Amino acid sequence: MKGVCYDAAAYMRYLYNAKISYEQLTSISAQNWLPLFNFSKGRKWDGQSSLPGGKAIGFCRVAGMQFFHAAIAVGGTEIRAINGGLLGAGWLHPVDLRKVLNQKNPDGSFRYDGTTIFVYISDL
Repeated sequence: MKGVCYDAAAYMRYLYNAKISYEQLTSISAQNWLPLFNFSKGRKWDGQSSLPGGKAIGFCRVAGMQFFHAAIAVGGTEIRAINGGLLGAGWLHPVDLRKVLNQKNPDGSFRYDGTTIFVYISDL
């Protein structure tokens, strides 16, 4: 089930009255949500600030600028997600990004799972 995290994030944004239509919700799936989330045009998370509740959060590998996971901010620096390992493996358990991404680099990226990533907040 590759990309189901994007489906979950899109559904939550739909429930938050984001600009997602019912037709989009029922016809777009997995990584095909990336153009709508447009994470790279959003704000980069600084590793400390509270994440706006209900916003979609995107995780991107610096090498190749490839997005690999999405989540929903639920308050403070916590997210909920599915299928994302330490970045949210199950909806029932929130993840505090400050604890998981505690190795910040000078360029604003983070060390995670043997790679370097950026964290973006979608404007959708």
